[in-house]
Amino acid sequence: MGRGWTLVLGVASLVLACEARPALPPRAAGPTSLVLIHTADLHSHLFPERMKVNAVDAARGLGAAAQVSEVGGFARLASVVRGLQRGAAAHSLYLDSGDLIEGTAAFTEFGGEPELRAFSALGVGAAALGNHDLSPGASAFAEAHRRFAGFPVLAANVGQNGSELAGVLAPSVVLDAQGLRVGVVGVANPNSPSGLERADNMYGLQLLPTAAAVQASIDRLRSEADVIVAISHLGLDGDEVLIRATTGLDAVLGGHQHLALDAAQQRFDCGPALRAERGCSERSVVLVHSGALGHYVGELELSLSPRPTEPETETEGLEVDSARHALLPVSDAVAADPELSALLEPYRARLHAAGFDAPLAFALGAVERYANGGGDSALGDLITDAIRAHAGADLALINSTGIRANLPPGELTRAQLVAALPFDDRLTVLSVTGAQLRALLNQQARVASSRKCQTPIQISGFQLELTCAGSGSSAAVHLTSSARELDSRAIYSLVTSEYLASGGSGFALLTEVTSRRPLDADPVDVLLDALRRLPSCARSALPCLDPATLRDGRIVTRAGG
Repeated sequence: MGRGWTLVLGVASLVLACEARPALPPRAAGPTSLVLIHTADLHSHLFPERMKVNAVDAARGLGAAAQVSEVGGFARLASVVRGLQRGAAAHSLYLDSGDLIEGTAAFTEFGGEPELRAFSALGVGAAALGNHDLSPGASAFAEAHRRFAGFPVLAANVGQNGSELAGVLAPSVVLDAQGLRVGVVGVANPNSPSGLERADNMYGLQLLPTAAAVQASIDRLRSEADVIVAISHLGLDGDEVLIRATTGLDAVLGGHQHLALDAAQQRFDCGPALRAERGCSERSVVLVHSGALGHYVGELELSLSPRPTEPETETEGLEVDSARHALLPVSDAVAADPELSALLEPYRARLHAAGFDAPLAFALGAVERYANGGGDSALGDLITDAIRAHAGADLALINSTGIRANLPPGELTRAQLVAALPFDDRLTVLSVTGAQLRALLNQQARVASSRKCQTPIQISGFQLELTCAGSGSSAAVHLTSSARELDSRAIYSLVTSEYLASGGSGFALLTEVTSRRPLDADPVDVLLDALRRLPSCARSALPCLDPATLRDGRIVTRAGG
């Protein structure tokens, strides 16, 4: 069917601003507990997927270490969520931290419809606005809101500026958790998608200062809510900054970076600047991240007691005495929920009929998107070599985070290739000078330094040594064909994604390149063509991938002095 934005979309999970608010229960009193059920970054991973389980995930119960297991899937996730809802002693609430859509063949084929329907059936109370939830664009966002509002999508730091999206998002909501009033504040990521910070951004949205906007929501909720929770798509570092720059939150449920934290983290709010401004006192705030892609469901149990009344405000409410966080694995040992299975079955059948499950190649081992040591990866080398050969370019470059999944061992399908390269992007060939490329690579060395010396790019046609030394980070470059350094005055053809060529993910330097040639080429199809040319092997008559021979160490990262 293709990516039809008039279909139901993940971002359609919104509540009309003018909708009447449900009646709230009386204020809670006395000691009690609240179970916050949490997910984030589900990215359209509707169905169980094969993956090689690493030691960390094995210790969490996702499967046996070094073995291939089928994990995740919304129907299994529903069983875990509903089990928590039934088992909660007093109060429970399911919240999500954004990026429901975009990431698998289900999204490319159905435009978000099954994600929204399944998510609504799961009974989520509210979701934060994720950057990928904006992928359909402004008009589809507004239309989906008009037709399919089912639960609130929250973003306190996104203003309503009269655009077609005005009134679509809410900053916060008060939800009834079986007699407990829970104030929920949403926090969008101001740095993603790229260009959101511009006043003329394509979404027609206005960014507000994040901490101030969240604080305003906290202040509004204080007289209504027993507990105040933020659902955030800022990432871990952003969450920590937000907590320090605000006062009054009890817990922050985070997403965006696909992190899974085994234990609840304790952070303190009311940093020095805010203390001087408001006269607040430090309070403990609980911070959790519960992973991504439906591999885990977070269970945060808060023990609550009456908060001392503040004389100047006479504010009632509860405070957190203790917190317990657990990551509940969505493993193959979890039975699928029958209701969700029935809802999703027609979509699974249509994907199968469209050929997404047909085996196309065979991997002798897991083809990883990241490498130990921070350099090039087997999957990165495979993809960049394929697009460089297709374009006939001197060089190729993509961002490492544009590769979204490993290829599992065994038979590979188109669905798995789409999960690795899920974004609706095309390739572009740029004519760059050696000086322009050197400036870009030095910038990427600084990015690597800020990411524990993990390369932010994957490349083909040259060798790269990144020295990570903060602002003094640098890149040494040698062409593969000649082993010579870049000639600053020479012109090189560089194939990359249209997204990066347009300045996405911090690649603004590429917008200075004026000579560019768009290619009508989908990276998934380019990768598939490259796989078809591989020989078969003893294990399979299909084209065979050997991850041990793919990675050649073309990127080396070193800590600077």
